[in-house]
Amino acid sequence: MSKIFFIIGNNTGLCRAEIFSQIKHLSGINTPTDTSIIANKIDTYDYCKILNKLGGTIKIGHILSTVSSNQVLKKLPQHEFLQQLLKNDKRVVFGISSYATKGGLNFKQIKDIGLNIKNSYRAAGQSARWVSSKENPLSSVVVTRNGLLKKGGEIVVIFDDKQAHLGHTLAVQDYQAYSSRDFGRPTRDMKQGMLPPKLAQILINLAQLKTCDTIMDPFCGGGTILQEAWLMGITNLIGSDINPQAIKSTKSNLAWMRKSLNLGLKNLRLINRDVRQLNMSHNSVTAIVTEPYLGPTDLPRRSNELNKIFLDLDKLYLNSFKVFKKILRQDGRVVIVFPRYVTKRKDYRVNIINNILKLGFELASYPNWVGQLPLVYKRPGQGIAREIYVFHKKSS
Repeated sequence: MSKIFFIIGNNTGLCRAEIFSQIKHLSGINTPTDTSIIANKIDTYDYCKILNKLGGTIKIGHILSTVSSNQVLKKLPQHEFLQQLLKNDKRVVFGISSYATKGGLNFKQIKDIGLNIKNSYRAAGQSARWVSSKENPLSSVVVTRNGLLKKGGEIVVIFDDKQAHLGHTLAVQDYQAYSSRDFGRPTRDMKQGMLPPKLAQILINLAQLKTCDTIMDPFCGGGTILQEAWLMGITNLIGSDINPQAIKSTKSNLAWMRKSLNLGLKNLRLINRDVRQLNMSHNSVTAIVTEPYLGPTDLPRRSNELNKIFLDLDKLYLNSFKVFKKILRQDGRVVIVFPRYVTKRKDYRVNIINNILKLGFELASYPNWVGQLPLVYKRPGQGIAREIYVFHKKSS
């Protein structure tokens, strides 16, 4: 059976959970490295189209063959995929990426292989350019800017113990689209939260929604989750926030996106109200996807002050879940971000998971290959990590 590979971001558990949530019937799963997944290819799937829906996946491609690790330098330049590129009547542009937990191909080895392939093309009368980069593996930016997928290809080598999987990339993440939806919006406010569109997309995917479902963000801030849900084709959108400026920002950002991307109208409802005082119809929402207030941006360093902040957050979140239970449909989902503050002495986090379960929720489960729970999103150098939880409302 033919194989497909996924190259994912550094928050590996979160990215794996997204793939599990969105691509049904995955089988033959292997995780040779933290950031790579290999699985049996499902012929009915359009993987290039799927990539645009996955916030945590950087590349998708085909596995062409598997060889012994010590045979890569010899086998790779002779690979059938590279021979097929000789049929091009234009200059071939190609690059090589190596993924390995330990070892892999160093820059000198990649350079030797690249020049070897380039010289073999020239000997066959084919003009070629090898894309070299200080980055190994090549980023989606390098692949896109050099036109690798249009003018030739990116060869991917994924090392797995004593063997190596040779593949070629089908599609890479559209970094320009994400950047535009993040930095091109008319309103961005640190105080309202700076949820990246990629993370918003992942959170929505964890909710496993259909386009006809109703999604709600009760801490909508600048509207990033509603924005991404709209772009993903979800029909019914509800946003609420205690801050009237947040509602204005959401309206402005959604109007901008509708105009810039020429999107059709959706059923949108915005409410300026404290989540704990929401008065909505019972069983009316399919999923709640939200990043709530995570505490002050400049957290104090004294333990007594931090304990007070997290105690207040516990109260806010637990009271919010009491409202969520009323407005969620049976088996509805809550995908929510909780803060974790990392210090040298200890990690500060919420202490309400068992209380939420007692309200009538249960935690979503994932296969072992996804990794440890809770799912975590953290950027290098940040003291605050985001812990992502997925809850189901139990059927009564």
